[in-house]
This record gives sequence, C-alpha cells and structure tokens, in this order.
Amino acid sequence: MNEIKDVGQEHTFFYKLLLSAETGYRIGRHSLFILCLFAMSFNQTYMAFPEYRTESGVKVYFFTFFILISYLIEGYFNIYVLIPRFFLKGRFVIYFAVFFTVTFIIVLFHYALEYTAFSLFHAGAGADIYFENYGSPFWLELMASYFVDCIAIL
Repeated sequence: MNEIKDVGQEHTFFYKLLLSAETGYRIGRHSLFILCLFAMSFNQTYMAFPEYRTESGVKVYFFTFFILISYLIEGYFNIYVLIPRFFLKGRFVIYFAVFFTVTFIIVLFHYALEYTAFSLFHAGAGADIYFENYGSPFWLELMASYFVDCIAIL
C-alpha cells in the first residue's frame, strides 16, 4: 500500500525526544534531565569548594549528592505537580508564584549546605570565612544563583 505523508508528519529526533510519549524517548528525556542536573550539582560543588577538595577528600561530594537531590525534587515537583495543576489550566500567576517561591527555598537550602561545609572545613570559623570567600556581596550572589536555577528548571 502506498502511504501518503503529510508535510508536517515527519519529526526530527530532537522534537521526538522532547514531546514523544514513546517509552524510549521518555527514558532518554528523563536521563538527559537527570544528567544535566547532575552536571549542575557537580559544577556548583566544584566551584564552591575549589581549595577544599584535597583537604576534605570525598566528603565534599556528599554535598553534590544533596544538591542533586534538591534539584531533582524541584524539577519533578515542577513537572508532575505545578505544570498539570496550574500551568496547563491557565493559572499562570499561581504557577509562577509557587515556582519562584520553591526555587528561592532551594537556593537558600544550597547556601545553607555551603555554609555548613565551610564551617566543617574551617573547624568552626563560620560566617566570617564563608562571607569573605565571596568576591561580590552575598545578596548579589544569591540573586544570580536564583535566576540561574529558575532558568535551568524551567
């Protein structure tokens, strides 16, 4: 039999990866999402503790794990709760309000983890050494992290 193809029926691999409900593409989509979040988590730990990686051994990578878990919770909360309940029903204001609030809480959690790590690695030096390690004001760093996390999860 001859099949007639509509012009719009052929989809690229990238299109299928993003939108197809087929199992293979779903697994690939979730794997890619988790891999990207892992790269973000590892990079965040790597950049936050460059001078402590040799001193602390593998302890610093436990923070990578906790940061990854927080990103996964936020990402899947967005995908499976916020988008179906608010975004797809046209309640955009509520969606963005909850999304931005959750993202801000996650960023604060990441800074709490970093503060804990600095306190542990400096044997209780605490806030003084933590805030001195940031070249720019703390609030500027906080807002930059917030916007990067918002873009990454969206």
